[in-house]
Amino acid sequence: MGVYPHEKHSKQDLLVDLTLVVDFTKSLQSDQLADTIDYDQVCALCHQIANQKHTALIEVLAHTMLQQLFKKFPLLGASICIKKPGAIKNAACAIVELQQGDLG
Repeated sequence: MGVYPHEKHSKQDLLVDLTLVVDFTKSLQSDQLADTIDYDQVCALCHQIANQKHTALIEVLAHTMLQQLFKKFPLLGASICIKKPGAIKNAACAIVELQQGDLG
Protein backbone atom coordinates (compact mmCIF):
# COMPACT_ATOMS: atom_id res chain seq x y z
CA MET A 1 0.00 0.00 0.00
CA GLY A 2 1.60 3.19 -1.13
CA VAL A 3 3.15 5.13 -3.97
CA TYR A 4 6.76 5.29 -2.79
CA PRO A 5 9.34 2.58 -3.55
CA HIS A 6 9.82 1.62 0.10
CA GLU A 7 6.04 1.09 0.44
CA LYS A 8 5.83 -1.28 -2.52
CA HIS A 9 7.92 -4.02 -0.92
CA SER A 10 6.58 -4.13 2.62
CA LYS A 11 3.13 -4.35 4.11
CA GLN A 12 1.72 -1.14 5.52
CA ASP A 13 -0.48 -0.91 8.61
CA LEU A 14 -4.02 0.19 7.88
CA LEU A 15 -6.96 0.82 10.19
CA VAL A 16 -10.40 0.38 8.61
CA ASP A 17 -13.59 1.75 10.17
CA LEU A 18 -16.92 0.84 8.60
CA THR A 19 -20.43 2.12 9.13
CA LEU A 20 -22.98 -0.20 7.53
CA VAL A 21 -26.63 0.73 7.09
CA VAL A 22 -28.81 -2.38 7.00
CA ASP A 23 -32.49 -3.18 7.40
CA PHE A 24 -32.41 -4.99 10.74
CA THR A 25 -36.17 -5.64 10.87
CA LYS A 26 -35.90 -9.42 10.42
CA SER A 27 -32.92 -9.91 12.75
CA LEU A 28 -34.53 -7.83 15.50
CA GLN A 29 -37.44 -10.28 15.50
CA SER A 30 -35.44 -13.51 15.11
CA ASP A 31 -32.23 -12.74 17.03
CA GLN A 32 -30.47 -14.96 14.46
CA LEU A 33 -27.16 -14.26 12.73
CA ALA A 34 -28.56 -15.66 9.47
CA ASP A 35 -30.96 -12.70 9.35
CA THR A 36 -28.34 -9.97 9.53
CA ILE A 37 -24.80 -9.10 8.45
CA ASP A 38 -22.04 -11.41 9.72
CA TYR A 39 -19.30 -9.00 10.75
CA ASP A 40 -16.68 -11.74 10.55
CA GLN A 41 -17.52 -12.09 6.84
CA VAL A 42 -17.30 -8.32 6.40
CA CYS A 43 -13.84 -8.23 8.02
CA ALA A 44 -12.66 -11.25 6.04
CA LEU A 45 -13.72 -9.63 2.76
CA CYS A 46 -11.93 -6.37 3.58
CA HIS A 47 -8.80 -8.25 4.64
CA GLN A 48 -8.87 -10.29 1.42
CA ILE A 49 -9.20 -7.17 -0.74
CA ALA A 50 -6.38 -5.39 1.10
CA ASN A 51 -4.06 -8.35 0.59
CA GLN A 52 -4.97 -9.27 -3.01
CA LYS A 53 -2.53 -6.97 -4.76
CA HIS A 54 -0.49 -3.84 -4.23
CA THR A 55 -2.62 -0.71 -4.35
CA ALA A 56 -0.95 2.67 -4.59
CA LEU A 57 -3.76 4.86 -3.25
CA ILE A 58 -5.89 4.30 -0.16
CA GLU A 59 -8.70 6.01 -2.07
CA VAL A 60 -8.72 3.13 -4.54
CA LEU A 61 -8.66 0.55 -1.76
CA ALA A 62 -11.57 2.24 0.04
CA HIS A 63 -13.61 2.42 -3.17
CA THR A 64 -12.91 -1.24 -4.00
CA MET A 65 -13.91 -2.35 -0.51
CA LEU A 66 -17.18 -0.40 -0.68
CA GLN A 67 -18.03 -1.81 -4.11
CA GLN A 68 -17.40 -5.40 -2.97
CA LEU A 69 -19.32 -4.93 0.28
CA PHE A 70 -22.36 -3.71 -1.67
CA LYS A 71 -22.09 -6.71 -4.00
CA LYS A 72 -21.90 -9.27 -1.22
CA PHE A 73 -24.20 -7.86 1.49
CA PRO A 74 -27.69 -6.28 1.46
CA LEU A 75 -26.52 -2.79 2.39
CA LEU A 76 -28.65 0.33 2.17
CA GLY A 77 -25.62 2.53 2.73
CA ALA A 78 -22.05 2.42 3.95
CA SER A 79 -19.19 4.62 5.00
CA ILE A 80 -15.55 3.56 5.08
CA CYS A 81 -12.65 5.33 6.70
CA ILE A 82 -9.12 4.02 6.11
CA LYS A 83 -6.26 5.35 8.20
CA LYS A 84 -2.62 4.77 7.33
CA PRO A 85 -0.49 5.49 10.42
CA GLY A 86 2.92 7.04 9.81
CA ALA A 87 2.21 7.79 6.15
CA ILE A 88 2.94 11.49 6.48
CA LYS A 89 5.83 13.06 8.37
CA ASN A 90 4.68 15.02 11.44
CA ALA A 91 1.13 13.64 11.19
CA ALA A 92 -0.52 10.76 13.01
CA CYS A 93 -1.87 9.24 9.80
CA ALA A 94 -3.29 9.75 6.34
CA ILE A 95 -7.06 9.33 6.24
CA VAL A 96 -9.53 8.69 3.43
CA GLU A 97 -13.28 8.47 3.95
CA LEU A 98 -15.83 7.50 1.31
CA GLN A 99 -19.58 7.03 1.49
CA GLN A 100 -22.11 5.28 -0.69
CA GLY A 101 -25.87 4.88 -0.55
CA ASP A 102 -28.29 6.05 2.10
CA LEU A 103 -26.62 6.80 5.41
CA GLY A 104 -29.89 7.74 7.06
